[in-house]
Parts: sequence; C-alpha cells; structure tokens
Amino acid sequence: MKVEELRKMAGTLADVLPIEILPEIDRQELAGHMTLRKFKQDEVVYHQGDPAAHWFVVFEGLVKVLLLDENGRELLISLHSRGEFFGELVIFEDKVPRDGTAVCVIPTSVFQIDRDGSLAVLRRNEEARKHMFERLSRNIRKLEGQVEDFAFLDV
Repeated sequence: MKVEELRKMAGTLADVLPIEILPEIDRQELAGHMTLRKFKQDEVVYHQGDPAAHWFVVFEGLVKVLLLDENGRELLISLHSRGEFFGELVIFEDKVPRDGTAVCVIPTSVFQIDRDGSLAVLRRNEEARKHMFERLSRNIRKLEGQVEDFAFLDV
C-alpha cells in the first residue's frame, strides 16, 4: 500500500491518531513506518512473550488482549475497537517482551507502527509526545479502575 493511501486512511482517525499536528516531513516519516495489516476472526496479532517492535491502532474491527497462564487459562485484560491503541508500551520500553496476547475478535484491520520510526517523530514534536502521554495516562486510569473493580468484587 502506498504511503499516501496509508496517510489518507490514518487521517480518518484524526481524533486518536492526529497526524495533522505534525509537520509534513514527520507525517511522511510516520506514514513510512506504518503498515496496514488485516486479520481474520480469532487470528493472533502477537503472542505473550514475543519481542516487541511495533505498536498498533485499530482501523476497523475488535482486538482483545489476554493474559495466559501455564494451564492455558485466559484472563481478558482489554478490548480495543476503532481508533484505539494497543501494544503501545513498546514506545516507552525497548526490548521488552509482550506481556499479553492480542487476538482479533472479528475480522480486523490495524495500523502497525514501527517503534523506532515513531520514536524519531515523537522526539521532534512536543505536541505528538503530549498526545501519546495523554493516551497512555487514560489507559492507565482505565486499568486502575478495572483493578479496583476486581479488588472490591463481592465473591
């Protein structure tokens, strides 16, 4: 897929992937580090323990992130739909294996974004860094809420 086609598609997610806040050269660079990947229902995007070099934004579909124990039991950590990020901790941690398994619930298309390419863009752009930190902060708060709900669950 051509870089311009990827940019146009990514532009439809402007509220979550605001590439328009970037200077033209950085838009081109970021688009050059993106790949549109398509997955079937129940297809794995990545496995727990895999090396991490990319993060993802859902273009269409639904992705669940699971933790698996040694007995094969699954714990649902999160669901990600159109415009939501997953695997984004790779931006902040280098050479750390994936802490969960990402699986498509329905046929899904995601933007796969290279860590090193996106880091270069983030280093040069305060507004882009701020946006990513805000997104990460929202995700942390959401997960903290889930932990709180589990902790106070009357079983």
